[in-house]
Amino acid sequence: MRGSTAGFSGNFPSTLHTDSTLLQCVDVLFASVVVTPATLAYWWSTWNLIDLYVYPDDMLTSAFVSAVFGMCCSVVLCMCQFQLKGYISPDKGRVKYFVLSRIYSCVAGVTCVAAIRGVWDLMDEGGESLTALSWSTAASILSLAALRTLKNICAIPFVLVIDSPRDHFDVPTFFKTTTGDTLLYFLDCVFSVLVVGTLVIGVWRGLWGLAEALFYPQDYVMSCCISVVVGYGLAIATFALQEPMRWLTAKLHGAPRLLLADVYNLVSFIATVNIWRGMWGLMDEYCFPESPYIISWCSHVLSILVLVGLNCFNTVLVRGVYFDDEEPADETVVFPCHYFRIYYHRRKMRKKFKQAIDAEKNTLADSNTPLKFDVQI
Repeated sequence: MRGSTAGFSGNFPSTLHTDSTLLQCVDVLFASVVVTPATLAYWWSTWNLIDLYVYPDDMLTSAFVSAVFGMCCSVVLCMCQFQLKGYISPDKGRVKYFVLSRIYSCVAGVTCVAAIRGVWDLMDEGGESLTALSWSTAASILSLAALRTLKNICAIPFVLVIDSPRDHFDVPTFFKTTTGDTLLYFLDCVFSVLVVGTLVIGVWRGLWGLAEALFYPQDYVMSCCISVVVGYGLAIATFALQEPMRWLTAKLHGAPRLLLADVYNLVSFIATVNIWRGMWGLMDEYCFPESPYIISWCSHVLSILVLVGLNCFNTVLVRGVYFDDEEPADETVVFPCHYFRIYYHRRKMRKKFKQAIDAEKNTLADSNTPLKFDVQI
C-alpha cells in the first residue's frame, strides 16, 4: 500500500514501526485530527465546485461529462508518469520542481474527484434499492478480493502520503507493464483506472449508502454525528489492534493470512467511510447552503495551502493499484500513516551518516584515500 512509507529505497526500515508508542500515537492523532479534515475539505469543496460549474441544471449530463473527463485524464496521467518523473525533478531546480509538482497534484486531484463523482452519480441514476445496493457492494468487495486489490479501498486516516520527489508521479498499474510496448501499457492503464477504479467506487458508494439507510435516516444531522462517532471509534480500535494483528499475520501463511488481512482492511474501511460520510454531511448541512460559491472556493484554496504546507498534498489523490499481502508478513496489516516517525528516522539517519563521515575522516587523516559514501536518506 502506497502511503507515508513511500519514497525510501529498498524495504522500509522496520525500526520505524517499533519506535516509541508516543510517536505512533502522535502520528495517528495527526492523521486523524489534522490531515483527515483537510483532505475531506478538499474533496468536499472540489466536488461541490464541479456540481456548481459543470451542467448544474442537468445532473445526468454533468455526471457523464465528469466521469469521462476524470477517467480519461487519469489514464493520461498514468501513461505519462515516467515522462513527468524525468522532466520534473529536483535535480533540474528545486523551486521549479516544487511549483510544477504541486501544480500536477492540483490537476490530478481535480481529475480524481471528477472521476469518482461522475461514476458515483451515474450509479445513483440507477436508483438501486437497499437490497440491490447490498448485493452490488458485496459483488464489488468480492471482485476486489479475487483480484487481490482490496486494500485499494483504504484512505485517510489510515493512508497518509508524504510528498516525496522519488515517487511523486508514480501510478502503479495492475499488470505492471512498462512503456516498452505502448499498446499493452495503454491497456494496462485503462484496466487499472476503469476496472479496478470503478470497483473501488462501487464499494465506497455501497457502504456509504448502507450507512445512510441504517443510521437515523429520518434525522440527517443525527445520522452524520453517529457516523463520525462510529467511524472514529472503529478507527481507534483498529489502530489499537495493529500490533496484535502484525504478530498474528506473521504466524500465518497463504490464504489464511490474506483472508485475515482483508477482514482487517474492511474494518478499517468501514471506519473510514463513516468518518468521511459524517464529516461530509455536517459540512453540507452547516457550510454549503449559505454561500456555496464563496465557501467552496475558500475551502478548496485553504485545504490546498494546509496540505501543501504539511507536505502531504498527495494524500488527496486516488491512483494506482496495490496488491494485498505484497509486503513482508508482519507488514501486511501496517497502515502507512507515518509522518513524525519518518522525519525522526531521517534525522537519525543523517546523524549516523555524519558520525560515519567523521569517523572515516579521523581514520584516514593521514591518508590520501578519498572518502566515498553512497547513502540515500
